[in-house]
This record gives sequence, structure tokens and C-alpha cells, in this order.
Amino acid sequence: VIYFMSLLFKEFFGKAQVEHVYTHFRTVPQSMFTSFRCAFGDCSSSNGVPIFEHVLDHYGPSAGLFYCFFVFTVSVGIMNMIAAIFV
Repeated sequence: VIYFMSLLFKEFFGKAQVEHVYTHFRTVPQSMFTSFRCAFGDCSSSNGVPIFEHVLDHYGPSAGLFYCFFVFTVSVGIMNMIAAIFV
């Protein structure tokens, strides 16, 4: 799931050189790392600027919905896996 979503994030957010966004999504490994961090709540740049606020400003609310769908899917999926292991 993270690999697939990071490919989509790279294609959508890694082409235009938007400040605080392009550096996190320009390559697939960088996009995977950023997607992994964002899935677990640490979605900010090294100087503390939230990445997806800049994504919303530049790409619009549809990108925000896409991000919310990603976080919801990964959170529910990970919690189901953890619950399945321990129950």
C-alpha cells in the first residue's frame, strides 16, 4: 500500500518544484520514506513546516482528500494487522 501510494505521490507532487513539497516527493525512495512518516503522523519537513499544508495550497482540496484517504487506509490496515496478530 505504501509503495503504491508513494508512486502516486511522486507522480502528482514530485513534478512541480513547489517549496517544501518537491524535496520530499522527487524520487520514489524519498516519496516512500515521506509516505511512511506521514502515515504515522510525522508529516513535516526538517524545519517543522507541515508538508501537506503546502500541498493543499498548491494542489487544492482534492489532494487533501487523497492524503486523508491514504492515512485512513494505512491506519486502519495497520491496526487490523496488529489486532490479528495479538488476538
